Amino acid sequence: MVTMSGLPDGLVSPLFTQEMIEGSQAKVKQDTILRTQHRPTTRKTSMVEVENGWKLFVEESGNPDGIPVVFCHGGPGLKFEETDHQWFDPEKYRIVVFQQRGTWGCEPSAEDFTTPSQIFKDVTIHTLAKDIEAIRKHLNIDKWLVFGGSWGSTLTVYYAQEFAENCLGIVVHGIFLATNNENALFLDGVRHAAQGGEDWKPEALQRLVDYAQSKGLEASLDDTSTIYAAYRDLSVLHDDKIAQRIWVTFEEYVDTYKNKESFERLMKDDLETTPSERACGIWETLLMDGVARTYNLLDPSRLERMKELPIQVVHGTKDNLCLPSIAKDLVDRLTSAGCAVEYTLVEGGTHNEYEPGMTDALVRATDTFAEHRHF
Repeated sequence: MVTMSGLPDGLVSPLFTQEMIEGSQAKVKQDTILRTQHRPTTRKTSMVEVENGWKLFVEESGNPDGIPVVFCHGGPGLKFEETDHQWFDPEKYRIVVFQQRGTWGCEPSAEDFTTPSQIFKDVTIHTLAKDIEAIRKHLNIDKWLVFGGSWGSTLTVYYAQEFAENCLGIVVHGIFLATNNENALFLDGVRHAAQGGEDWKPEALQRLVDYAQSKGLEASLDDTSTIYAAYRDLSVLHDDKIAQRIWVTFEEYVDTYKNKESFERLMKDDLETTPSERACGIWETLLMDGVARTYNLLDPSRLERMKELPIQVVHGTKDNLCLPSIAKDLVDRLTSAGCAVEYTLVEGGTHNEYEPGMTDALVRATDTFAEHRHF
């Protein structure tokens, strides 16, 4: 039986039924010989202009005649890692890694404190998907493999649904689909208490409520959509640096409940907000629940658009941010929609793709695709 990450047997969030957790088509990775990332290689950088004069930071590497692949970083609002091109064999792939609109290296960027936060307020996931299309056309690529984790998995799935004809397949991990259930779980104290045990501090969640209310905004744990709305207002429309930092450090804390530094940054007002915290605070509060207000990525009619694509889903059994039940639900729904999906559940894996088991599963996926064009 596949159990919900970190929850004692029999304890299930009311937002997910036992039937969604029990049973699995996953193969659990327990190999003794683990693959590591591929060697680093020379990268070429450029700025690609998209609509309305926005510019995206793009990095290319690998074999110009290889299989095209595009990497979608997480966040939203983060920067891709220096080693993210190494998920792919540089002899076999033409590798494209890019910064999503408004993030590090782009023009404008939310990491630039002189850039007004309000200019980002109308950006949606569809905007970001169109940006990926703009990069594809700019690079004269017909079709490509799309790879993304966490928020990158959200963007990857959305892009594949909207532009399936331009995809060779997808690899997603640390699954987050920005559904109402997932957004509610992110702010679910019962879930966090069960996962975090004695390391969970309820005042972390209350801090979100108290700060929003101190600014005169409605915020209630009984209706978590009010918290999302409040922090979107504070972070995006009013560029509230404390709110941005509170949001980001709360996420860091629930990712690793033992993280005392994140908890302390969450609870204090008189600390400087970093450029990365500002960017993530803006983009996460803008987009995390913004997807569900317009789209349901699990809608059968949307999933059926991906029927012709080979799909690899990778998830860790100990992922505190994005529960394994979310990945399994996606896999089950893809299967029901007639999609060809391979599900790898990594025993002991967390949300960190650089843990050995997670890295092994992801590199195996891209190596397999390079050899067979499926998973």
